[in-house]
Amino acid sequence: MAKGKTFHNNDTETETETEWSDHPGAKDKPAPKTSSKQKKTTTFSPDTQDTPVQKKSSFWPRLFWGNVMLFGFFTIIRAGHFYAACLVIFLNTMMFKEVLSIKRHMEKDRQLPFFYLINWHFFTLALFALYGKGLAERCTHYFPKAQFFEFIYRYHYVIAFLGYVLGVVVFVMSLRKRQYRYQFRQFGWTHLALFLIVLPSSAEVAIIYQGIMWFLYICFLIITNDSWAYFFGILFGRTPLISLSPKKTWEGFIGGMICTYILAFVLIDHLAQYDYLFCPQPSLGIELFADLTCERPAYLFAMHEFATPQFLVSLGLSATFTMSTLQMHSFVLATFASIIAPFGGFFASGLKRAFKVKDFGDIIPGHGGVTDRMDCQMLMGMFCYVWLFQVVYRGASMVIASPEFILEQIALMSQGDQMLVLEELQKRLMG
Repeated sequence: MAKGKTFHNNDTETETETEWSDHPGAKDKPAPKTSSKQKKTTTFSPDTQDTPVQKKSSFWPRLFWGNVMLFGFFTIIRAGHFYAACLVIFLNTMMFKEVLSIKRHMEKDRQLPFFYLINWHFFTLALFALYGKGLAERCTHYFPKAQFFEFIYRYHYVIAFLGYVLGVVVFVMSLRKRQYRYQFRQFGWTHLALFLIVLPSSAEVAIIYQGIMWFLYICFLIITNDSWAYFFGILFGRTPLISLSPKKTWEGFIGGMICTYILAFVLIDHLAQYDYLFCPQPSLGIELFADLTCERPAYLFAMHEFATPQFLVSLGLSATFTMSTLQMHSFVLATFASIIAPFGGFFASGLKRAFKVKDFGDIIPGHGGVTDRMDCQMLMGMFCYVWLFQVVYRGASMVIASPEFILEQIALMSQGDQMLVLEELQKRLMG
């Protein structure tokens, strides 16, 4: 320990003990001497390789809980859009908790009553800012006369802004001497976690309501790429891919990419055959195991003919081949899932190395924490949302509203606004 000077408002100087790791000149200072009688502690090294016994002992728990998660996942997907969205928000909450725990100092939190709750205030507020308006709009499908949801819908941004200001005020009032650095670090860490976790999750919820097929599809792509990259890496891996993940190899990376392309091409048209998976959900979708019907955009299923590369023709393949528009989009999504999305996992690996932890948590036996399983999914969900909104549906509204939903919205308007809608609709219908 070293003696550091702390200045207070009364311009007097007191000496406090400060760890060298927090001191600006820490790297130039000698390490404090420790007694040989002191107990030696060991920390996890990210480069530590599991022994064959450890790998074997963790295989069966991983297999069992992997199957349990898959069964639960498919059950929730079929239950309805609302329940799939709740699953995403639940996983989102668990990830936020795990990431906060990395930087949390329990002893300091005990000295700061209710400070930890401020982080969850910002988390809850972020959920309201991202989901509140859409939730209020969809709830009018079930409660068309409820003034509460109309109030939330109209003043959503005002409420969110005032809630954030309240959080900042409470944070400033909670600041305590000798805890400033820790408290501001937690403040910044919380906002970084909101940006990296909550924002991408909101994109996945939007994808679910646009068509649960897209959410299911990108989950399949990530699982396929990760599984086959692991398989090819075990069998043929020789060339390291990136130092952040010593177990990743170029052979596994390329093998996973090829398998992802094959699955993406075959799976997209198969999923699109089912109305429940393909159709957007205009309401909240709380009905269990309900079916959906909709009119399918013809341009997504249009077939296009392409010339086969000459070297493949020389191998005996046909001179031309056909692809649907959906399959063309699947090629783009598969490319992102196999080349770019793994960097979400590398980012998480770097974060774990920085804080010397093996996993973000231990909630899933044999798999670690929720963040360990969802790191690539966050990046993939954001890209899928952008691609759907900007390209696949050609800038149209992400959710195609039903006539009943539109009529419910018109019923909430004033009589003057309703007359304006009627006049505009007559003009457009009359040509």
